[in-house]
Amino acid sequence: MYIVYIACFLCAILFPNYMWEFNIPGSVLNGIAESIWLIAQGVFYSSTCERILASDASLTENTVRSHLAAAHSSVYMGADTSLLIIATVAIHSFGNIYTFLGILLLCMTSGICLLFFGDLDSGGSGDVNIQHLVKDVGQTFALFKTDNRLWLLTPFLLAYGSANALVGTYITGITITNSPSLGESYVGSLSALSRLAGTACGPLYDSITVQNSDGRHWVMLWGCVVYFCCGILVIILSTETLGIPAVAIAYQLLWGAGRGVMENTCRLILAEFFSGNVSSAFSYYAFAVSLWTGISYYADDYVSYTTMGWGVLGLAITAAWSYRSAYKHQSAQPGYASI
Repeated sequence: MYIVYIACFLCAILFPNYMWEFNIPGSVLNGIAESIWLIAQGVFYSSTCERILASDASLTENTVRSHLAAAHSSVYMGADTSLLIIATVAIHSFGNIYTFLGILLLCMTSGICLLFFGDLDSGGSGDVNIQHLVKDVGQTFALFKTDNRLWLLTPFLLAYGSANALVGTYITGITITNSPSLGESYVGSLSALSRLAGTACGPLYDSITVQNSDGRHWVMLWGCVVYFCCGILVIILSTETLGIPAVAIAYQLLWGAGRGVMENTCRLILAEFFSGNVSSAFSYYAFAVSLWTGISYYADDYVSYTTMGWGVLGLAITAAWSYRSAYKHQSAQPGYASI
């Protein structure tokens, strides 16, 4: 799906008169592929934790989940950072067409390599069962209906989705692009900077989680603080001020720290809270974040960016309160103290 998605954007560049005809199906495929990837990623993360725990009884669930989450976020966001820098340099050196051809080749090579790792999960199957698929979708919404912890985590997911759209549409699309000191040529490098910040925060969040029994919960609340700041800075600072290089860099570093919480600790929390129903929990995670991010991206056509900032701020405050409530529910679960 990612191969077709990238090919669609390449065709949009080659045939600008048919840009929308290529971009719309490409974007749809990207959304479907990302949802599948997020769910599979969560299930693989959880099953890997279980295998590590089974192989070494001296390890605790909190330690294993934290170390693995930190390793995943560092590798993923580190690769994201590297590819953004490479793509930025390639666009300036070779142009859009050759850069997209290179990315397409990389994606195809990755797909071919994955064919040789089809037995990574010996318990899995390549068969698609529609009945099981429908059942899994039903279980996802049933989990939301019956488990208070999932809907109490929802404001955190929505706060991230709103902040993500605000950064993409306003901070990157307007303040950096229209800045007389920065401009469009700095979009890639500053976006890479936010990923780099998230990568650097991975080991820090891991250390806080492992060394303190409630560390992971403090990291989640720190994520709420970051999203709050992302919103309030848009409210109190002008477009011109946010386009000043030092301010733009600081904002990207702040946003990277918040994204690191989502890629690292939030994954740990979902696996911990819903250890008996991981696939449904990550399905809802993908659904909520993707849907709300998409809605927020379209919101800028109807509301001001200041209003979007207020929305992020309000969701961040709600997320902090609701996460504390979810934590209290989790603390009341039998056997929680032994984790």
